[in-house]
Amino acid sequence: MNCEVRPGAQGYLNGAVIFVDGSVLHFTEFLDEVRGQVEKVMYTCHDQDSNQQLVFRYDNARHRPSLPLHEHKHMPEQAVAAPAPLLAEVLAEIMRYQGEFAL
Repeated sequence: MNCEVRPGAQGYLNGAVIFVDGSVLHFTEFLDEVRGQVEKVMYTCHDQDSNQQLVFRYDNARHRPSLPLHEHKHMPEQAVAAPAPLLAEVLAEIMRYQGEFAL
């Protein structure tokens, strides 16, 4: 994991969690504090299986065709609008489909 504190109450965080089954969660967040509130300016949480195939990815990159929300989730067959999750929520989602001993 890499964490950079940047000028102007900004921060950049990225890293990866490698699970015992060989799957990997890659994550990146660019954060900005505005009026006491932390905002995720940019983020991605990309989960892939041990064959490096997409399981899911949350991000707020522009999407074509556009989705109702700028924030969305990609799955192998589709992309759907989805609010920005907390990293703990993404880990909980992975744990649900891998089982409690995935770490």
